[in-house]
Amino acid sequence: MKTTAVGFLEWVESTERRFHAFDQLATALETLLLDRVLTGHVEISATEACTQFAAALPLALSKCDEPIYDAPFVAEAYAFLHLLERYRRFSQVLDVLLRAGVLPMRDSGIDILDVGAGPGPALFASSDFYDQLIEYAEKHSIAGLATPQPKLHAVEDSPSMGHVMHWISELSNRRGPHQRRLGSFQGTDFDELRIEERDATVRALQEDDPWITISDLFAWQDEWRFNFGIFSYFLTNERIVSETARELQSLFASMRAGGVVVILGAVAGRYRKVYKAVDKVAKREVMWRIEQRNSRVVCDHTDRYVFRIKQVYSRVWERLDAEATGLEALKRELPKDLWDPSVPIKGIREFGLRVFRRIDMAPQRASWHKKKGKIGSHAARSNDWRKSA
Repeated sequence: MKTTAVGFLEWVESTERRFHAFDQLATALETLLLDRVLTGHVEISATEACTQFAAALPLALSKCDEPIYDAPFVAEAYAFLHLLERYRRFSQVLDVLLRAGVLPMRDSGIDILDVGAGPGPALFASSDFYDQLIEYAEKHSIAGLATPQPKLHAVEDSPSMGHVMHWISELSNRRGPHQRRLGSFQGTDFDELRIEERDATVRALQEDDPWITISDLFAWQDEWRFNFGIFSYFLTNERIVSETARELQSLFASMRAGGVVVILGAVAGRYRKVYKAVDKVAKREVMWRIEQRNSRVVCDHTDRYVFRIKQVYSRVWERLDAEATGLEALKRELPKDLWDPSVPIKGIREFGLRVFRRIDMAPQRASWHKKKGKIGSHAARSNDWRKSA
C-alpha cells in the first residue's frame, strides 16, 4: 500500500491534477466574491457591499468560535480568509491517511460527514482526492484502489455558510455538496435519526406505497452510518467537547467497520486539552487513536498553492481599495500579508492532527444509549470490512 501511495502522490502532482482542482476552487471563490458579492445589487451599492465585506474580515478572524456567520458578509469573509488554505491542509491529511493505509475505502462507496463544514473545504478536498484516486486506479489497473465517489454530508449551523458552500460547488462545477444535511451538531442523535427512517418506511408500507421494495424494509439500518468523520477546527476548546460529548459518542458509534474520524486544530495551547478530551470519548466507543508520529503536520508557504492564494487576496483587495471606505483604519486590525501585495503569506508552520479508527467489525449503539436501555439493530459482522462496512 505504501508503494502505491507514493506512486499516486507523485502522479497527482506531476500531472498537475491536484493543482488544477485547487486552481478551479480558487477561480470559483474569485468569481463568487468579485462578480456576485462585491458588485452590489438593487438594495446595496458596490461601495456599501465592499465596505461591509471588509468590516466583516476582523470579525471572521477574531470571533470564529462564536455564532457570527449569519451576519452580513461574514460567511463570505470567512471563505475568503480560510477556504483555500483549509482545503490545502485537508489534502495533506488525506495524504497522511493514504500513506498510513487507513484511508476509508469501500466497494459500494463511502459516506463522509463533515461537522462544522463551513464553506466546505474539507469536503471539496475529499471529493477531489477520491476523484484523482479513481482516475489513477483506472489508468494503472489497480483494483485495490477502485472505489466509487464518496457521498458528502455537511453539518453546518449557519444557513449563510451553507449558501456559500452551495455557490462554490456550482461555480467550480462540482457534484456537491449543495446543501447542509444537518444544521446544528448539538442535539444530533444518529440512533434516533435511524429510527425515524425506520418509522417512515413502516408508514409507507402500511399505506401500501407501491414504490416500497423488500430492500427498503432493511435499508434504514444503514442510514446515518459513516466511513469518514471530519472535525476541522470545530472542536476548538474543551467546553465544546464537553457540551457535545453525547453527539460525539453517537457519531463514533455510527462509524462503519474501519471507519476513520479525524480531528484538526492547533498543535499546542488549549487544543492539547481538546485532544485529550476527545481521546476519552473515542475510547468508550471502540475508536482507537491509530497514529502518534503524524500528530503534527508541517505546512509549506513557499509553493505555487500559496502563490495562488496570494493572487486571490490581491485581486479582491484591489477591488476593495477601489470601492470600500475606511480601509486604512481597518488594515491595522488585519495581518499585513492579507492586504499588502508585497508581503508574502506567512501562515502557520504546522497544525495538529488526531486520527481515530473503529477497530471492531460492526457499528454500535452509543454507550449512553445502552445505559438508557434503548433497543436497536446492529449490522451483521463480517471479516471483509470493505464489503460489509
